[in-house]
Amino acid sequence: MKYPYPIKDFTKPKQYPDPDKRSGALLAWEFLRRNPKYQEDFDKFKKLKSPSSKRKFQEKWLPGIPTLTLFDPKDNQPRGLKLALIHAPRFNVIKGKGTVNIESLYGGGVFVTFNLNIPIKRQLDKTRKFLERERKEQKIKPIEKNYQRHIFPLYCRILDAKAENKTNELLAKFFYGDRTKGDAFEKIKQEIKVAYRLRDLDYIFIADIP
Repeated sequence: MKYPYPIKDFTKPKQYPDPDKRSGALLAWEFLRRNPKYQEDFDKFKKLKSPSSKRKFQEKWLPGIPTLTLFDPKDNQPRGLKLALIHAPRFNVIKGKGTVNIESLYGGGVFVTFNLNIPIKRQLDKTRKFLERERKEQKIKPIEKNYQRHIFPLYCRILDAKAENKTNELLAKFFYGDRTKGDAFEKIKQEIKVAYRLRDLDYIFIADIP
């Protein structure tokens, strides 16, 4: 089977969901489901029987609560997607006395315990200082993404078009036919670059958008 395969028909914009009516998790899913490696791994995953093998695939793509599943790229709204994608912050509540296990701790993650008997603001102030100190000591720079969600359907259409092996020249004319040839070509190159980055990496940073 060829990867990536298109999810929708890029020439029909009405097939693409309105980003203002989608949660961050579903917006992230629109990009992840178009990732060729994810599509290929999903087909492999369907044939697996070992829980440990399934977990490796799940942890590779879905950094949230372990589910031992991968979602079908052809599924528009997978059940449990939000819990499977969002990895920070993660919430666990201890009922009475006891312990809580968080199975996965991803890069840059830390554990903080709050007590509801103590004023919340005081704890939040201390937590902010702790997080800032840890970030400085670990030399971690925050990842700031400012993607404009209203353009997401365009990126998805571009990804589907590239999955059909459409050339940059064709896409420049199709999407930016009102511009000069050179300007349209440069514009589509920029948009393709952003679309690939969202598909291959940055999808995880839009998963927690409200």
